Amino acid sequence: RCIADEVPFEIPDSWCWCRLGSIIQIESGKGLTSKQMIEGSIPVYGGNGITGYHNASLVHKETVVIGRVGYYCGSVHITEKEAWVTDNAFITTYPENSIYREYLVYTLRYMNLGQNNNATAQPVVSGKKIYPMLFPLPPLAEQHRIVAKIEEIMPMIERLTLR
Repeated sequence: RCIADEVPFEIPDSWCWCRLGSIIQIESGKGLTSKQMIEGSIPVYGGNGITGYHNASLVHKETVVIGRVGYYCGSVHITEKEAWVTDNAFITTYPENSIYREYLVYTLRYMNLGQNNNATAQPVVSGKKIYPMLFPLPPLAEQHRIVAKIEEIMPMIERLTLR
């Protein structure tokens, strides 16, 4: 389906617009209640980051997670190498040879994945909501340059917001 009418802004010719569903896959983490948690050193990620520590891991490399339900749905985090991801978050996979993880994370955060949630119901993010969203994808080297520039100016922005 042609996306020309949906493009929110112009991008350089070397970039392309693609739908999130064509570059990422999401799946829910695994349920783990506080009663089931066995004290350990493995961080447990829910919809808003670390919610506790467990003695077992579900993922075995740094993983992009997206909050799935609740107030923080749509929030984006990167886990530690060993972590548990609850069913309140999505485990995100993507082609690591063509998408730089930090670029993906910054762009997903900018996209505000939890937007347009009904305030009277439990907020939720789903593949049905985010897969059709448009994602600006530059060449890999440019993704690295963009992230380097963001990380260069972020401390300046943080200092200005503290004033």
